Amino acid sequence: EGKDIKREVEMLENFALNTPLNIFEKIYLIQSKNFYGKEKLIVEFNLSLEKYVKHKFIMKNQNSVIGFLFKYINIKPNNLSIYENADLNILIRAKKHLEIEEYENSLNQVMSLNDDFTNFFGTWVSQIKMIIDLNKYLSKVS
Repeated sequence: EGKDIKREVEMLENFALNTPLNIFEKIYLIQSKNFYGKEKLIVEFNLSLEKYVKHKFIMKNQNSVIGFLFKYINIKPNNLSIYENADLNILIRAKKHLEIEEYENSLNQVMSLNDDFTNFFGTWVSQIKMIIDLNKYLSKVS
């Protein structure tokens, strides 16, 4: 479930009388798409990251015992800042950008992955693009 900001947008519209109507129409359109807020976006990123790491580890270690064990355990990067894997370093930077609301930088990091990131981060990518668009239109409110 996404974050409902309709009431906040209505209040903003009442105060921002000099803002063209089309800006608010675009904001309402984004709001109607049921976009995630920051907290849920971070949760979605973490879930995508877990799937990505698990997939990478399983692909690297084509062992039936390890594959069986991964059905019961979670692996994810915890509290480490540098990994030997370049893709994991990219994702760590993306997460740091996400946490400080540098959404475009975070998206650019994920999109720079060598793999087909959409298999793991597709929902997150579409959600962060909505937040980037929302922020763009909110910055035009006067």
